[in-house]
Formats: sequence, structure tokens, C-alpha cells
Amino acid sequence: MEIQAMIYSKTMAGLNAVKNRTSELSPRQRSVLIMCDGKRNSVEILKITAGLGVTANDLEVLVTLQMIASVSPAVAQPAVAAVSSSSASLAASPSPDSAPAASRVVSPEALKILVRRATKQLENLLGPSCEPLSLKLEKSKTYDEFAIQIYEMRRILISIRSEKIANEFVASSLV
Repeated sequence: MEIQAMIYSKTMAGLNAVKNRTSELSPRQRSVLIMCDGKRNSVEILKITAGLGVTANDLEVLVTLQMIASVSPAVAQPAVAAVSSSSASLAASPSPDSAPAASRVVSPEALKILVRRATKQLENLLGPSCEPLSLKLEKSKTYDEFAIQIYEMRRILISIRSEKIANEFVASSLV
């Protein structure tokens, strides 16, 4: 399958990840993130970084994490476009009392990053007592399973902390 050239630019989250050197990205993904400057297209970026082992999946992860966004009107590669459109539809914060409405497909690597990010947030909110919850999150094999766990943890966070904190946790975990 031929990859169509999409031009990506860093979002605020992407700019912060580069500036703060966040560890949630692999070195390959960080390289791709740095290369997404709003001028080079995805085909060029993949050619330049091919020696590092970068694949279209690394672009998909960055789109899923909302660290890059398309700035060109061209049609994207199907895998990246699917993630991009689902990211756009989920951009608004989720309804606090509803379960995830639509199924979302993310790569296993992107899911691991989302789980790691949510686990870190739980640790910041609950301290060492979050370990059983973190273990539940780590058992998630699909995004849907992950989302269900996040909503279950929302109920727990409401009882331990507050509804506002619980809703912020859901909104930041289900990007």
C-alpha cells in the first residue's frame, strides 16, 4: 500500500513533549515528533528516519497521543486517518457518566503509552495505594477494555477524591 503524503505539525502537547523531554515516547517516536514541522510530509519523514527503524506506526502513535496533527488537506494513509478522525471525534471531554460510545483502534504500542500515562496519573492522585488499579489497567488488551477500566476508576476516584478530579482523570486518559 502506498502512503499518501500528509503534512503534520506539532500540537501543544507535542511541543511540550519536545521541550520537557518526556519519557513516554520511544527514541524513534521522539525523532519523528521533532521532524514534524508543518513543512515535511509523512513520506519524507519516513524516508529520512527509515535508518532509525521508524515506521508509519510511530506516526500513528503520535497522532493517537495528539502530539501531532495534520495540517494538509490531502487524504491520509488509512491507518493514520482512522486514528486521526477518532482523535478529532474524541477531542471534547467525555461525558462523565457514560461509557465509551464508539470502539477505537489503537496500536499495542500506543495502548501501552496510554496505560503508562494513566498509571502515572493514578500514582500522583492516590500514591502507592493505586497499585491494584494500575494492575487492572495493565491487563487491558484493547482500547475498549482500557476505556472501561478508566470509567470504573472514575467511580473510585469520586469516592476517594472528588468528582472534578475524577472527570479530569478520564478526560486526560481518553485522548
